Order: sequence, then structure tokens, then C-alpha cells
Amino acid sequence: MPRPVCRLLPLRRTELGGLWTLCLQVVAHQESIPEEVLAQFGYAPDTVKVFSVPEIIRMKTCQENTEATEFSFTSALDLLDHVDTDDERSSLLLEIWLMAILRDQERYLTPLADNEDPSLVIQDLMFFRVVDVIVRFDSNLSSYLPPLSQFLECEDLPSTLRSSPQFKYLMELGYEHVTQALKSGYGTAGTAVEEMQA
Repeated sequence: MPRPVCRLLPLRRTELGGLWTLCLQVVAHQESIPEEVLAQFGYAPDTVKVFSVPEIIRMKTCQENTEATEFSFTSALDLLDHVDTDDERSSLLLEIWLMAILRDQERYLTPLADNEDPSLVIQDLMFFRVVDVIVRFDSNLSSYLPPLSQFLECEDLPSTLRSSPQFKYLMELGYEHVTQALKSGYGTAGTAVEEMQA
């Protein structure tokens, strides 16, 4: 059963203060969900329930959220700190990145024009825009970004993507660019380079 966003228990004042701060943070995330997305799922803004953290993550990154930007996805990644178990965190982490990929499914499958620079194409892909934000904000990329192989072999992606040489090429190129940028001192990303090459 999903963990409720807020729960009041007999706690010491310091613990209650920390819990209250956590609740406010999560509620702020929920309030950032566009009304149009809430309506898509049958919720009216004035009668909406309190969502669980996984529900907020999914609403921030779902295809129905046409207003989602790279900051919506990094916000969803931030919410992983409020997920109870490692297994659920890992599952949601992968889900967030898969939704970023699916944002640009058509672009991954559309053949590159002869005069198109693949390096510029990957800069416009949601997946790598999210990576860019994480690194620019000096976050530990290795704690957020799974290895490339996890995406190339992921059965949760449509078969059209998994079997697409261009999808594989663009993902490999993107990971290579990020790896080279990190080696050149682009942000402080801990052990991200080694883990991305795994």
C-alpha cells in the first residue's frame, strides 16, 4: 500500500518538525501538478486528494502532462528521497527515465537528415536535458542515472525503440558525450563516469 504523504504520530518535537517539513515539501510538489493533468485523471483542483509520492512522480512525468519540462523530471527524481524502500525507489527511478525517453520516441525513430548533427539532436532530447540539469546543479549523477545497458535492454520500452539502431546510436552517443564532459570537469558527479560506462 502506498505510503501516505503525511501522517501524524506521537513524536518528539524535533521529529515532528522534520516530518512537517517533509510534508510541506511533498505537498509543494503536488501543488505543482498542472490542473489539466489532474483533470485527465478525473480530479478537480478543489477536491483533489492527497497523493502518495509515487502518484505525484507519475503525474509529473506522464505523457498527459504536456507541460512537463526537464525540471519536472528532476523534481520527480528529487521525490525519490521520500520513497520508503530501495526496491520501490529503483523501480520509480527507471520509470522516470523511461518516461523521459518516451517523450521523444518519434525523434529517436525518425531517420537523421544528411545535414543533421547528431550531437545537436541529443541536446534536444528530454533524457539528456534532464542529465544536463542534474550535472549543472552539481548533483551526484551516479545516484540518479542508471547504466546505459539498462535502457538498451529494457523490455518496458516499445519494441520499435528496442530494435531501433538509431535509438541505440543516439543513446550511446549521449552517454559518451556526458562521460567526456564529466572527465573534462563539467560538474561534480562523483563516480558517475565509471558507473555510466558499466
